[in-house]
Amino acid sequence: MQKMQQRYFEWLLIAALTFFMTPASAADGIGVISGQVTDINGAPIAGVTVSSKDVTVVVTNPAGVFKLTGVKQKSRILVNFTKPGYLPSQGSASLVAGAAKTKDDNSDEGGSKLPNTALVQVLLKSGANKLLNATTGGSLSESGAKVTFPANSLTVAGSVDVIITAIDVSTNQIKGSPGSFSARTASGQTVPVRSFSMADFSLSQNGQKVNLKTGATANIELLLPLNTLLGAGAVKPMWYFNTANGLWQEEGTGTVGPSTTTPGRLAVMAGVKHFTWWSLAEPVVLTAITGRILNDFGFPLAYSSVTSLVAGVGYAVAETDETGAYCIEAPVNSETRLRAYAGSAL
Repeated sequence: MQKMQQRYFEWLLIAALTFFMTPASAADGIGVISGQVTDINGAPIAGVTVSSKDVTVVVTNPAGVFKLTGVKQKSRILVNFTKPGYLPSQGSASLVAGAAKTKDDNSDEGGSKLPNTALVQVLLKSGANKLLNATTGGSLSESGAKVTFPANSLTVAGSVDVIITAIDVSTNQIKGSPGSFSARTASGQTVPVRSFSMADFSLSQNGQKVNLKTGATANIELLLPLNTLLGAGAVKPMWYFNTANGLWQEEGTGTVGPSTTTPGRLAVMAGVKHFTWWSLAEPVVLTAITGRILNDFGFPLAYSSVTSLVAGVGYAVAETDETGAYCIEAPVNSETRLRAYAGSAL
């Protein structure tokens, strides 16, 4: 049975959470990215290291607010977020003046006026740290997710720290997933995807990242939500998050079967060749949602940010024009929550 789309609008006037450019820097193609880092419940997170290519690294203040200065104008800029105890994450921003933006265009753009856009990044707390011996191999599980690797299959020997962080994509935890659920297929096409389950697998030794040797394979298991649409025997593409381009990349397949960690539940099993974020997902068909954003006095909120949140799919972002009108994409047959953010230009 198809779900009807529900549209809820929440108004936030956050002057500090905008992308803006001073007249002097606009001429040089340089801008400032500002934003806020929160947990999945919207509480600010202080002390988060925020960085992007070729700019000074900054740390969020007690309100979770940050500002990256000297950012070169591009239609898509990757911004990295790290803090001990939380999963590293990555978001993307756009600093484009007077030109249309495309999701995967990293070319420089000129111009003198920068659209105002809010960037709110959500971080997830890391799973519990556990130990395994790389020489003997073994299995570990956390929150329904599981990893198993053979003896002598890692790039190091001896004791290894293993952190598994699982996400229930049917809940608010989906806000903490990296990227925007834009993905690249094995054939090179860029498509939006819907996730059925995901988890991050992080292995390290003495603070240094550990991975599988070339040619080695580990087995992972991702617990599916209680309300999953998948049945035992289903086979879907697996995707890992590529921090180099901020996209989910298709690699291999996963098969649905009974969970080995949670009796009575289904999980997806897959073989992987490296440790990172992994997701069982499939491409989706998008439709357009249009509307106008007005304030309490009936005036349009021009150049504001509109985001859509869909369980299992994540965020999409659009901007209003001078009349407050917006057009944003969302998967068909989905329940979509829209939020509007007004910035300092209003």
